[in-house]
Amino acid sequence: MFLRGRTFLIGRAPECDLRLVDAYASRHHCLLEQAGDEWRVRDLGSRNGTWVGERRVTKPTPLAPGTVLRVGRTYVLYADPTTVGADELDVPPVPGAQ
Repeated sequence: MFLRGRTFLIGRAPECDLRLVDAYASRHHCLLEQAGDEWRVRDLGSRNGTWVGERRVTKPTPLAPGTVLRVGRTYVLYADPTTVGADELDVPPVPGAQ
């Protein structure tokens, strides 16, 4: 899925750009926002938090290609196809995955 526009809403609500089927995600969980040439993630007061790697998002946090977000129990990979191909990403393993 490609980011279009200047914002991208993630959550369970029908109006979200990325609608999750995840009971641990909030209706409006987090927002990806374009700030100049970069994208940032901002938690929208979710109960379970938004995580970048092992860090909970407490303020708008810049995203780099290969960044893994955790939204509820869902993992989302941020990649920029204009600068790196999917086969070039150094994607860390998902915790608890086998």
